[in-house]
Amino acid sequence: MTPATRDRTRWQRRAPDNDGRARRAVEAQQAAYEASRAVLAGAARRRDAVWRHAARASRRRATIALVAPLTVAIVLGALGVVSIDFLIAGIAIAVAIALLSWLMWARAASVLTRRLGGTVVTAKRRPNILSATEAARLVDVAEGLFAVFGLPGAEIRVLDDPAPNAMSVGRSPDRGVVFVTSGLVLALDRIELEAVLAHELAHIKRGDTVSGAIAVLAFDPLKRYIPTFARIADRVAGYGREPLADLAAVGVTRYPPGLISALEKIGATASRRPTCLPRSVTEATSRLWLAPFDLPSEEPERLWALDLAERVGVLTEL
Repeated sequence: MTPATRDRTRWQRRAPDNDGRARRAVEAQQAAYEASRAVLAGAARRRDAVWRHAARASRRRATIALVAPLTVAIVLGALGVVSIDFLIAGIAIAVAIALLSWLMWARAASVLTRRLGGTVVTAKRRPNILSATEAARLVDVAEGLFAVFGLPGAEIRVLDDPAPNAMSVGRSPDRGVVFVTSGLVLALDRIELEAVLAHELAHIKRGDTVSGAIAVLAFDPLKRYIPTFARIADRVAGYGREPLADLAAVGVTRYPPGLISALEKIGATASRRPTCLPRSVTEATSRLWLAPFDLPSEEPERLWALDLAERVGVLTEL
């Protein structure tokens, strides 16, 4: 037998073993892929469950806040056994409160959207303050996050202002609106911008925008007359809403340094208050912005509110 024949025979004997090893390697790779998909799917289900729980809690706080004043009408109605005037007053107050509560629930988000204004950014439409490249980057990042969060109906609006900041409004996840300033888009790179948009979309997904709108429209205006309403607004908006949205954002992006870098850049700027809006609007909506800014001296300290440095510290521990 020639050497060439021996080599060919040896190769033919080894071929089945090589094929078997290749097949087992492919099967092992497929099993690992399926296992990783199962782990990620389980994590996504748990994350969605947390978001649903947070949304229910937000709606519950808003509902209680709007319905609680009905106790006055109930008390007056109970006094109807003493005088018919109390019964009539109770019914009238109950009807008025029910109407105002319904209007507040249905229109709060649209009222805030009108007050803030801004320019809607899409693949075919961009504000003059952004270049085509900057607008395309913003739309590309936003649309990717819309898919992750399951928010196909959300939209992005840009405010022409150098102060880097952002906020979100929306009565439901299907009608969410994220406002970003042009200064924010210009100051952040793609990864940082993704982290900030994920933070704002987390507010919408968690239902923070529902309770937040009720807090700023129904209770914040009364705090100048009765300071206790500032505490009520804190409770309605939700304790720790910004740090919780930070954690939800990095849970989606899986990259805490992106949000840390964004918050540090925003914190290093001279001012975070958008000057393109009337001061009355920024003060009324101050609790909804990504980065807090200076409030009037008579404004009481908010419960469980963390500044940017403290939020960065929390994220650094992850």
